[in-house]
Amino acid sequence: MSAHRRRALVFAGLLLSLAAALLLIGAGIGSTGFESVFAARRDPVALQIVWDIRLPRTLGAWLAGALLGLAGAVAQGLFRNPLADPYLLGSASGASMGVAMALVLFGASPSTTQWVVRL
Repeated sequence: MSAHRRRALVFAGLLLSLAAALLLIGAGIGSTGFESVFAARRDPVALQIVWDIRLPRTLGAWLAGALLGLAGAVAQGLFRNPLADPYLLGSASGASMGVAMALVLFGASPSTTQWVVRL
């Protein structure tokens, strides 16, 4: 693949990612729809919804997807196996065990998970 074509594909991917992010930030239930993204400067309620709820969710989803893709690419490159997955070394099972241990040790009450609801 030529450098010009690769650059064009990267630019198209970034543009598509930005368009999807704007769509996700604008998508929501209630009186604040897609226009609330652009009207957030005038309306304090829309400003709080966009900046405190929708933007962190969108950035978190984008970051999680990017890191999962990177982890998959690293695992496939490390083992030189195009079928490598997180269960190859047991990292997915270890993560599940860590979540289970955290729930057993710390519990899952509304007071401990209140910050999760905001995201």
